[in-house]
Amino acid sequence: MLDLIECILDSTTDLKHEAFYNLNPRQIQYFYTHGGCYDFVKIVKHFLPDITILVNTDIEKAHCVFSYNNILYDANGEVENTNDYRIATEEDIEHMENSFGINEYRYINGKPFVDAMIEILERCRLDSLITRIKEEKGTSFHN
Repeated sequence: MLDLIECILDSTTDLKHEAFYNLNPRQIQYFYTHGGCYDFVKIVKHFLPDITILVNTDIEKAHCVFSYNNILYDANGEVENTNDYRIATEEDIEHMENSFGINEYRYINGKPFVDAMIEILERCRLDSLITRIKEEKGTSFHN
């Protein structure tokens, strides 16, 4: 999973947008953990539809992560404070769709940010990486 996260972070600089050209990996992680977390989770969910989306139990923190094989992840890798998160409800998903994200980056060259990223990642031929991740044993996180 960490290889997929790294691939997403590395590929973000491939967006044809001046805001992303010269960012280093820490700056990209910051983007995905301070406003872009739901976009990050949606990108992962495109490739791994079985992930579980979770939200922070403290609404003020407004952060989401995903679970795969009972491990929680965000753009920084494994999330340690698992008790800080609960499975996202339909209302949570709707709230994130409407409120999460950084407005000036919602669209990149006329495409939704997530779609632009998925297009870049699909050109990277992630098939073997996705297959390897799917072959890992385990189930999704449940409270």
